[in-house]
Amino acid sequence: MLEISEDLPPTQQAILWATQYPCENCLLPRLQTIDQLSTFMERRQAQTFIALCWSARVAGYDDPLYSRLKDKSISRNFYDWAHLKTSYLEALWGLCQILAPRMADDLRELGHEDIACLTNALFLFKAAIMEKENGNIELSFGYVEISGRKVDEALKLKAKSVKQGLSQKELRRLSNLAKGNGYRDSHFMSLLSFMVFKNLKSRAVMAQFELFNLAAANLWEKEATMARKNGCWGWNNGVKIAGSQTSVYTPVLSES
Repeated sequence: MLEISEDLPPTQQAILWATQYPCENCLLPRLQTIDQLSTFMERRQAQTFIALCWSARVAGYDDPLYSRLKDKSISRNFYDWAHLKTSYLEALWGLCQILAPRMADDLRELGHEDIACLTNALFLFKAAIMEKENGNIELSFGYVEISGRKVDEALKLKAKSVKQGLSQKELRRLSNLAKGNGYRDSHFMSLLSFMVFKNLKSRAVMAQFELFNLAAANLWEKEATMARKNGCWGWNNGVKIAGSQTSVYTPVLSES
């Protein structure tokens, strides 16, 4: 992995760390197929594009992806998604910055000085990205069928839960959709949510949490549309599979 100097400003370190996941040290030795390696490289390339966008925003430079959009080397869907993902990571970074000192203080009160010393914003940020990005690749190690229609519906309900709230019927539907389709609970995001709950009286925490939730909802809406367009797909022990409307899954022809 890239050696990132601690002398760099924290935000610049966070941007560079975003390019390091999915983690090559954790995952590359375990990848066995071309499908897995291609997916790994695609995810890393996407993270690099997002880091470019983030760096440009921080420095006040022009949009680094616009020329790629104009020459059609990236699609409009990817262009929009990359900018929404950048906004999400910016908001996540802000949330980690405001929660890390509080989490460290709580750990010290519990007598965990050794863990508290490691608990800073970069530690939290890296852990959140690693869980998410590594998880996308780890799906490939087993068998999973993913319905684009169901992912689309689930993500739209998640976005609606942030922007408008859900009825009891919608909450039950979201719970059912979360079963299967490659869905994994985010242990790290549950931890951050717990820390937010502990600091409900802090206006600064709540304001940043609202920004983060809005950025997440906007990203989910875009990913919902993209999921529906991608149709049905999945993994069978390292081999990418495509699904028909009747949910019959076969290896992707180009990789068979």
